[in-house]
Amino acid sequence: MPPEDHTLLSKSEIFVPLSEEDLRDLGRRVPDMGLAKGQLFYSPWHRGESCFVLLEGRMRIYRLREAREVTISVVQPGQLFGEAALAGLRQGSYAQALESARVAILGRKTLRALVTDRPQVGVKVMELLAWRLNVHEDRLEEIGLLEIPARLACLLVRMVEDEGVPKDGDSMIPTHYTHQILATMVGCERPALTRALGELREEGAIWLSERRIHVADLGILKVYAGRY
Repeated sequence: MPPEDHTLLSKSEIFVPLSEEDLRDLGRRVPDMGLAKGQLFYSPWHRGESCFVLLEGRMRIYRLREAREVTISVVQPGQLFGEAALAGLRQGSYAQALESARVAILGRKTLRALVTDRPQVGVKVMELLAWRLNVHEDRLEEIGLLEIPARLACLLVRMVEDEGVPKDGDSMIPTHYTHQILATMVGCERPALTRALGELREEGAIWLSERRIHVADLGILKVYAGRY
């Protein structure tokens, strides 16, 4: 990647232990590539020698079964993804750019050498994977036990925590998520998702403007989500 862009790597939690000189050195060894909105980055059958760090934009990780999509996660800038490569496994999912994006390609050998030299990076990777497992377990519980409005509320609470931007006293979710993509994240059909959005809007928890979701009352969402 261009030398001046090494600061983008500092957004990643796994690289927090690195000094600026370490980041510069890593930037010289890590190539990057750009993706257009909607571009597919890898497929479930991809088995490579690299995992990835998102530098800019957002990526959607999803699976497809019998023409139905299930969104596993939305990758934010600085996050590691494609970690199946660390164990030499196929990815098992699709990765698609939700918007224009840039990805750093972190070879398995490069990461192993980095962990050997800076063990704190390995600790950060373990913490990240443990956190991700916990989130996936929570989502399985939600899909299995909660009604659709409650599932949607859980998702919106996480979105506020991950990417919410304060605006006029509310929290705006800056990414444009279509009703179809939200449905794949909640695990339901699009019409049911639209009804759930309408219910949360009528309760005063959210409002929609310019294809963005604004959270007006996080407390109401947490009640729906069972966080209280």
